[in-house]
Amino acid sequence: MNVNVWALNKHRDIRHALLRLHAQLGTEAFLIDTATSPDPRTLYLLHKTDAGVRAWLHTLGQTQGHYGVHLEYPGTNSMDIHEDLSLNELVRVMANHFDVPIIQPLS
Repeated sequence: MNVNVWALNKHRDIRHALLRLHAQLGTEAFLIDTATSPDPRTLYLLHKTDAGVRAWLHTLGQTQGHYGVHLEYPGTNSMDIHEDLSLNELVRVMANHFDVPIIQPLS
């Protein structure tokens, strides 16, 4: 489902990260969960074909302009936690997590 990023009740830094992820990974690279994270500084992203593969994106406790992401995997109680990522680092981590083989350069 395509979601209008600007219509989301999310902090501008979260919307900025989503726009960057869409620009470099593609709008179909992941799904945006609009129901699970009511806090405007957090958001769940889902793998396009395996909803058990999720990423909790947040700006809570991060340096300005940086992001935290908790990567979840189906069938396990483990997660990979990445904190204080720049946008470039976030794009690389999300591409790997969501099986996106090519990161598009910014135009």
